[in-house]
This record gives sequence, structure tokens and C-alpha cells, in this order.
Amino acid sequence: MNVYQLKNYFTLENVNPWKDTPLENYYALNPAAKGNKAEQIVADILSSLGHKVSGRTGSGHDRIVDGIKTEIKFATAIGRNTDWQCIYNHIGFEKDWEQILLVCVNGDCEIRGTLYKKEDFPKDLLDHQQGGKDSGNDDYMVNIENSKEILFNRGGSPLL
Repeated sequence: MNVYQLKNYFTLENVNPWKDTPLENYYALNPAAKGNKAEQIVADILSSLGHKVSGRTGSGHDRIVDGIKTEIKFATAIGRNTDWQCIYNHIGFEKDWEQILLVCVNGDCEIRGTLYKKEDFPKDLLDHQQGGKDSGNDDYMVNIENSKEILFNRGGSPLL
């Protein structure tokens, strides 16, 4: 086997479900870049809707929205499905935020954002992320089975 034959093992099929949409380039970003870009997108949308948005005052939240420390979780529908199935990663309740905004871009490019106060968050819809439920880690996620429920049916305030 020579180096040219090896290339077949390292060729990846990169199908971008968001091709020809405004999220085409977002899909290709690494996770850190996606987080930064998503926070800016959400901040711009909130500002355009009349909310007062400013930068963070510490590392435990993403923005100050209408005077409240706000964590922003942004996701796109997995495989560009049209049933609001997405994943929200790395939700920590020991972080310095007062409210959390969960934003999903559905496969039809509709956007939904639901806001929860920390004390009202429906924790029964969370799974432990790193280390599992016995780890004691303050690191949770919302999986695709619960994303639609948390966006539409659990008492959060629709914001977008």
C-alpha cells in the first residue's frame, strides 16, 4: 500500500445539511467558534427586538440581557430536521447566570428561543453530560428527545 492508497481511509464525506442556507458556513465552524458566533447572533437578534444587551461581566454567563446575567445555548436541528430536535450542551447550574436562553434553528430555518429563570428550569429534562449521573459533575445536556418539550411545553417564556 502506498500513500495514495491511504487517502481512501482518510477521505471524509462531509455532507452539510445547511448548504444553501444562512447557516452553511456556521455548520463548518469548530465548537468554540460556533459558540462565539451563536452568542453574537442571539445578541443581535435580541437587540433588534428592543432588548438591552451588553457583554458579560464574568465567565459564568454569556451576556447581560435587560440587566440580567444570561446564559445562551444555541443549537441547530440535528440533520436539519423540522421537528425542533437539537442538543443543548454544557448547562451548569453552579455557574453565575440568572436566566438561560435556549435557542434552536429548526430545519426550515425558523428560530425559537425560550427563556428560563435558573430556579424554574425543568431539570427532569436534563441528562448528565460528562462522567454520568454518579460523577457529581455540574455538566448537563438536553438531548434530542427533550428539546422540543423544553422549547415549547415547560413554562419557559418564548423570547424569539
